[in-house]
Amino acid sequence: MFWLIKRWVLEPARTAVEMSGRIATENCGEDLPEGSPLEVEQLQQNLELIQAHLQKRRQQLIESNQELRKARDEAMTASEDKAQFMANISHELRTPLNGVIGMSSLLAEAPLAEESRKMAETILRSGRSLSNLVNDVLDLSELERGSLKLEEAPFELEALLEEVISGVLADHPMVTLPVGFLVSPDVSPWVNGDRKRLRQVLI
Repeated sequence: MFWLIKRWVLEPARTAVEMSGRIATENCGEDLPEGSPLEVEQLQQNLELIQAHLQKRRQQLIESNQELRKARDEAMTASEDKAQFMANISHELRTPLNGVIGMSSLLAEAPLAEESRKMAETILRSGRSLSNLVNDVLDLSELERGSLKLEEAPFELEALLEEVISGVLADHPMVTLPVGFLVSPDVSPWVNGDRKRLRQVLI
């Protein structure tokens, strides 16, 4: 009785455990010992089929990961190239813009007729708006590269709000809606932060 149990139960079970261990270590090519029961032979065939399927899936995953890494690297390279291009263009635009703003500022302060003064102020205002837009583009490129840093400095909050509203109204003279702001009494007149970034958010 014990011999039958050992022959038909214990030994096949041990063989199945050994075979599953070989699959786990990707080493399932050994032949079964002679005289093994048919059930164990069938088990080996099934396990070999499972191993072949797992190896195929593993190879597919390896190839898929390689493609994903390649696509990621290409996307990162393209993003860095675009950010660098935007930074270069922004820097190239700043020089002529600073000249336009500087000359129009001097022109607006010169003794001019009322109509000429309005024209000079329009040029100055437009130049500053364009300069702010260029700065925004440069900030975006720095943000994409992960190199954007927030400043920490004290500034007067209400003065910034007035500047934002007056700038928006000046850029849109046809707007007839009333625009204003209200600062809660418990807010300090002076705050610490990045004045430029807050201005961008408010606009």
